[in-house]
Amino acid sequence: MQKGFTLVEILVSVALFSVVMLVALGALLMLSTATRKATSINTALDNLSAGVESMSRTLRTGLNFNCGLASVSSNPVPVNCVNGATSIAFYAADGSKVSYCLGVLSGSNYVCNSTGNILLRNISTAGVASGWIPLTTPEIKITNLKFYVEGACSAGGITGCTPDTIQPKITMLISGTYQVTTNQTSEFHLQSSVVQRIYDQ
Repeated sequence: MQKGFTLVEILVSVALFSVVMLVALGALLMLSTATRKATSINTALDNLSAGVESMSRTLRTGLNFNCGLASVSSNPVPVNCVNGATSIAFYAADGSKVSYCLGVLSGSNYVCNSTGNILLRNISTAGVASGWIPLTTPEIKITNLKFYVEGACSAGGITGCTPDTIQPKITMLISGTYQVTTNQTSEFHLQSSVVQRIYDQ
């Protein structure tokens, strides 16, 4: 008498194998989706962190902070800003004029606009401006950007700027969303404070 599997046993085995494979495939797809989301999140936040860090480094050794001045064609005059503004201009350590603002893409150029959603930078060296350059990627939409300046008048002798003894400090508040998937976004809220550090030359 020959021994073997019956048709019922084979069908049951195939059914169990199919169920196990479906569960394993579902878990694999979920893991793949989670990995893609994590990668998207890390990329977006790394880009935002790089932009904020770049701003912080330049602000830390800057002079004549003017909260609310977005034009690099104007000489930044120190102004305290307790109510916050969506732009700031100042002199960098190398003497160039630097401006940061919230802006939009208008045609083929970026322009400052308080209702925009892109972090922009402009550097003017020897009277020549670089033009507004985005510091954030399209995946990041900034909904709120505020610069607060204290101690800008510590040098004294500045018209319209009451002298104080506070070390110049800039506080940045940034809020917005970043794209996780084509149909999903997530919010972020950042606060960073930078205290002026003028090094001996």
